[in-house]
Parts: sequence; structure tokens; C-alpha cells
Amino acid sequence: RFRIHAGTMPCRGDMIMIRTWPRHMDRLFAYRDFEIVDGHDAVIARATGMWVIIDMNTRKPVNMQPFRNCFIFHSEKVLDNKLNRLPPVDEPAFHRSITVDWQDLDFNHHVNNLNYIRWILRTIPSRILSDHAVSDLAINHLGEGRLGDHLLATVAKLSGNPLVCHGEIITRDHRNVLARIRLELNPVSRKE
Repeated sequence: RFRIHAGTMPCRGDMIMIRTWPRHMDRLFAYRDFEIVDGHDAVIARATGMWVIIDMNTRKPVNMQPFRNCFIFHSEKVLDNKLNRLPPVDEPAFHRSITVDWQDLDFNHHVNNLNYIRWILRTIPSRILSDHAVSDLAINHLGEGRLGDHLLATVAKLSGNPLVCHGEIITRDHRNVLARIRLELNPVSRKE
């Protein structure tokens, strides 16, 4: 699970710095926080993530406790909200078929996490994205996509101000959910 909240976006050529630290570790999960600061040391984005280590043979989570002494933990928490489970998309308003290709994979030969976000964004109509920017993003990774998998990106009807978008990446047979995503989209002003 991962969540990012963005304030102002940097412009091309702006200097940014990413600060990150381990915050907590329990038996199965490690928590890491992030801040992105601009050249004036102002925080422009905050993120928090919950991570697991997967045994590559069994594909199951590994107990994190033996790694506890490898980290110096900081208690500072950048986002107040918990990394909650995201709801399923019951009635999709938009959908897109996807076949996992070689460039979608990471070093472990499963779909790179950023592709789930990219696929949901490509499913939202461009007329909406052209006038809005993502200000908040949460993702729950629930399964692994592999080369050649036939997937479906679904997005529920967008509503509210900011626009709230719930999306899901599922197998085309609807048996497995690989990721659930929640986006907040704020209107952007265009400079003439």
C-alpha cells in the first residue's frame, strides 16, 4: 500500500530533493515515509508506504523481524491517514483492456507498480485529465501481473470536488484483483 499527497508541482529545471526514512516495522510490514522539497526547502509532496519482502520461491511474505536491526527508525509521520484498504469498483463507468508486455515488467518479471497507476490514468477520459491534476493518490497492491496476462482497468464514475476516482486492475475473467487505486483530481488553471 502506498499513498502520496502532492501540493505544488515542480517545473522543468527546478531542483527538488527527496527525503525518506523508515518509520516502523512489524512482523510482515515495513513502513517508510517520504517528503519532496523544492529548492527553498518547502515541502511540495508527502508520501507513505507499507512494504513487504516476498520469498521469490514461495511468493509469500517473509517475517521482517530478522531485518529490524538493519534500520534506524524515525517516528515522524508525514501523513495522518492510515493506509486503508480501498473499496472494489462495483459499477465501472470506464474500462480499458490491457495485455502485459515486456516493457511493463520489473526486475522480478512482474508488472512494475507504476504501470497500474498509468493504466488507470489512461482509462480516465482525456477531457477530464486535460483540466485536472492528481493531488492525492492511494494504491493497494493485491496481486502480481505477469508477461502476457490479459487485464482490465476499470474506473467508477468520477464525482465530487475535488473529483474522486476509484479504479481497479483485474484479470479479464474477473477472478483476481491486482490493484485498487484512489485518485483525487483538482482543477488546474490554464495560463493564457
